[in-house]
Amino acid sequence: EPGKEIPVYQPQSKERKVDAPVWFTQYDRSKDGHIAIYEWPAGRLTEFRALDANNDGFITLEEAKRAEAIKEAERQRLEAESKT
Repeated sequence: EPGKEIPVYQPQSKERKVDAPVWFTQYDRSKDGHIAIYEWPAGRLTEFRALDANNDGFITLEEAKRAEAIKEAERQRLEAESKT
């Protein structure tokens, strides 16, 4: 958007996050510990916005892990339902 300020993220640490989801390390092209909106595929912005819990224009490792935990819980729930 014209005139809209681009958010600036200050990472806590630049060390490699070994416990990050595969997709997180794939999209964090700058390897700075977060995924900025410009690093995300343009055709998937709705997904980005869903993952960016605080709407600051960045997906942090914590936001990614939270999303993965929710996804895993749903997978387990569906698996348990299919066994009944």
